[in-house]
Amino acid sequence: MARTAAHKHFARTAAHQKTSGRLSSIVLEKLSGVLAYSFFDMSFKGDFIDIPPNDQLLSEVKVLEIEQAVAVVQGWKLRENKHWVKDISVGIVRGKKDYFDFTRGKAENSEGVEL
Repeated sequence: MARTAAHKHFARTAAHQKTSGRLSSIVLEKLSGVLAYSFFDMSFKGDFIDIPPNDQLLSEVKVLEIEQAVAVVQGWKLRENKHWVKDISVGIVRGKKDYFDFTRGKAENSEGVEL
């Protein structure tokens, strides 16, 4: 529950920031940390995380992690005009959007409703 509240808080805060700027960078950094460490296995062995190339197929474990994260996000209870948080978050988890979409879409969300 706490991670969901933190994620929604940082997403709403990011939506009210300029795309470039120090505060925007800080908020997006916090948002990415909450999302990554809440939904994905970020553990590693050794001195670094091995990041596979973009063209490498995901393992069954990674695909399952993504779908579980999507299910959690889609289960969030949000106010009627705040579903854009869910839409962008699911896009990020699936690799179809990036964190800057929170700041880019601050004037209008995916349903055309002003924030």
